[in-house]
Amino acid sequence: MLIMKKASIQEKEILSSFYKNHILLNNIDFFNEEFKFFIALEDNFPKGFSQIKFIHDKLAEISLIYIDEKESIYDLGDGLLRATLNYIKSNNYNWTVIKGSKELENFLYEGGLKPLIKSKIPNEISDYIREYNQNQDFFSDIQTFFSQGCKHSK
Repeated sequence: MLIMKKASIQEKEILSSFYKNHILLNNIDFFNEEFKFFIALEDNFPKGFSQIKFIHDKLAEISLIYIDEKESIYDLGDGLLRATLNYIKSNNYNWTVIKGSKELENFLYEGGLKPLIKSKIPNEISDYIREYNQNQDFFSDIQTFFSQGCKHSK
């Protein structure tokens, strides 16, 4: 059974052990208190995770979304993104910046998200947004995201 949830200490140990030899993920400090991790687990086997940082009273950052190469970004990735945004919202955050990458770009666009440069940014967080890559990083008003329904369903 697939479970998506905030990673506990034991689950961070699973992530750390599982990805220690991964060429792109071996430098992640899963125990850094600055970040929270949301994990997709199936039978104690990681299928993916997201890395979250709370920036400002109402702004969070999804620093990384990783889905195992054997999984579909449009199935598991969509579920993990939605679960991560729901977790952020449940902690009383309204907006999030999602660090973009070439691998995520189409997925985020098709999910109804826009790059920062094309997004209407609330004044109260505009100072925090300036440090991000305006063309590559994406913005989500979480309430609006969920009100639009699931864009990845086929």
